[in-house]
Amino acid sequence: MANAVITTFGQHISAGSTAISDNSATALDIETTAGEDLITVDTTTSQESIHFLPMYDSSSTAGRGVKIPNGSASYPGIYFPTAQRPGFACGGEGSNVHFVYNGNNIIRFNQGQISAGSIGNSWNLAIEATSSTNPVYCYGHSNMDTGIGFSSGPKVHLIVDGANRFECDQNGNIGLGGPSYGTSAAGVFAIANGTAPASSPANAVQLYAEDVTSSSELKVRDEAGNITTLSPHHFTMIERSEPMAWSYYSCNPFVGKEINIDMMRVVRKVEELSGEKFIVSSPLPPDQCLDWDTEEQRKYDDTQAAIVDYAAMDEDNQEVNVEPIPYTKKPKPSWLA
Repeated sequence: MANAVITTFGQHISAGSTAISDNSATALDIETTAGEDLITVDTTTSQESIHFLPMYDSSSTAGRGVKIPNGSASYPGIYFPTAQRPGFACGGEGSNVHFVYNGNNIIRFNQGQISAGSIGNSWNLAIEATSSTNPVYCYGHSNMDTGIGFSSGPKVHLIVDGANRFECDQNGNIGLGGPSYGTSAAGVFAIANGTAPASSPANAVQLYAEDVTSSSELKVRDEAGNITTLSPHHFTMIERSEPMAWSYYSCNPFVGKEINIDMMRVVRKVEELSGEKFIVSSPLPPDQCLDWDTEEQRKYDDTQAAIVDYAAMDEDNQEVNVEPIPYTKKPKPSWLA
């Protein structure tokens, strides 16, 4: 530290300037008229420093310490002299302390709570979306297309490489691959159609959804390469015996074969041979029945609404949201005709 210089002002320093030598034997104290130390400029060691001592006595309700202006977001009480003026400001008595940048309150500190943005809830750490179509993203890597997103619904998303890979909504629904949920769904785990795995990793099975003849099917691939359809309506090698028939389907590329069995027909034949009844059916109440064409129109309308919302986003938010794919209505299957 070079020699410090105090330029004359006020009445307690003699005319001219007072120099404090580096590593001098004594420090410079600036005191009140009552003899209380306010500021000490210490150059007596190699650890030169400036000490701000209590401004008020212990009985003062104003407290003790260094007093600085509250400031504002545009001109904080403590700031760094750059064009963006980053620093700290206070809203006043009983208010929050803000970290500000470029005229904006970025982070709020209040009674042990930290929040990003301007919110009123008492959360330890809170991030608020500015609108239903403008989610806030917490990026987790140098890749700015990867992180956690919060959107309307409300929903929490895990975004990887700009795509919605995992989400959870307020009804407890959990989905993979940007899925949709059925009407009034709650506590549902949904898997969107994707790309089927081409190999089997060691010590693992793979569960996925795949489009088969205009219908999403749930499949599992085990370590031995067996690919089995778990949803019971896979009829690609045989004809469906009746509308409510269910099937078993599996294939294995190592064996080089696939198999498809109409399980409903098997049970019907057992009933014929044994004379016993194994299959029991009953009609559903009318309010639980659905019309195929009406449901397809609902899916189409929901997708179109999502496309409109995406188009209304600014470029920054479009970059971190997955653009909805137009839905093509599927014709009613022949077995429902």
